[in-house]
Amino acid sequence: MTHLRDQLQSLSTVLLSLINPALGSTRQNRPLPVFLEKSAAMNRHELKTWPKYFAAVRSGQKRFEIRRNDREFKVGDILVLREFDPEDDAYTGQTEERQITFLLSEEDYGVIHGFVAIGFGEVAPHPDAAAEVTVDSLAQWHETAASNAALRGQEARKVSESYAKNNMAVASDRHGAVAASAEAEAGFHAAAARIVRKS
Repeated sequence: MTHLRDQLQSLSTVLLSLINPALGSTRQNRPLPVFLEKSAAMNRHELKTWPKYFAAVRSGQKRFEIRRNDREFKVGDILVLREFDPEDDAYTGQTEERQITFLLSEEDYGVIHGFVAIGFGEVAPHPDAAAEVTVDSLAQWHETAASNAALRGQEARKVSESYAKNNMAVASDRHGAVAASAEAEAGFHAAAARIVRKS
């Protein structure tokens, strides 16, 4: 596993060095996926949730939140949804935990400035909870991450082109850089999946 980890870290560093000029970033090292890096930090965000929305989350009907973008929400973070009864002006004591799987911010279509749409799912097991990460599960994780990144890249490219058609060069360039980053991330995960499958 150490050899595989070293290969993934090297591949990550190379890809980021290609991305950095487009983003103007100075960061040279990217952390490994959460389940590979035991010390990877996930933030927990406690959110007040009214009863009807809390019930919809608990039943599985509601898998998103629209919230003020006043925190450092990141994919992989944990949402602690605390049921709050506005009539009693008190928490009920009921909670649900969900893991952020997707973020749609004001930079994207249809989201009001200052807000973020948060997609979430069940909390993934902690890496220490699993007896062992298999080659197949690791490769599948990278393949899914590659697919998700490719979709983000396609959407950002569409937004960039739309801004370009409307002579909004700064916004077009910004979304172009986001698209380039997502495309490079997709390439990284696809290459990582191939490396893992060869192991």
